[in-house]
Amino acid sequence: MSRPPVNIRAYRPKEDESFVMHSWLRHFHQSHCPAPDGEKAKRVKYMGNTRYFGHYQPLVSALLAKPSTQVLIACDPRPEESAFIFGWICYTHVQGQFPRMVHYMYVKDLYRRSGVARFLATTAGITPESEVLYTFEADTAKHLAPKVAAAEYYPIERYLR
Repeated sequence: MSRPPVNIRAYRPKEDESFVMHSWLRHFHQSHCPAPDGEKAKRVKYMGNTRYFGHYQPLVSALLAKPSTQVLIACDPRPEESAFIFGWICYTHVQGQFPRMVHYMYVKDLYRRSGVARFLATTAGITPESEVLYTFEADTAKHLAPKVAAAEYYPIERYLR
């Protein structure tokens, strides 16, 4: 599938926060990544809703509220349809060996494997030569890691301390 016509625009919290938060938390809850320390469940996907949302929703909210956090939205290119979101990437520019910290990337099922994620990553400055940290050990991070020069996991809980 070729990439659909896509526009990349800045995150508009009042319009986009609900979709970003919902898609992030719903998608991550389905992942096979390890559950946080102290959880009975071995994987995030097996955590009960109360425990899962009680742990991760405040983390995602705090991250989105940080002035250094950036979110890019891939959307329909028609101005009147810019609220129709194909996907998004949440990241931070940091100093040091790993200049990009990717928190999460999400693309709707229909637009996966069509180049939308690559377009988002490239627009965020992430190229095959990039060295990145990722803060959510989700399936999307596992797909990103082999496509960059270096990738290292840095837990979100540690980043937000």
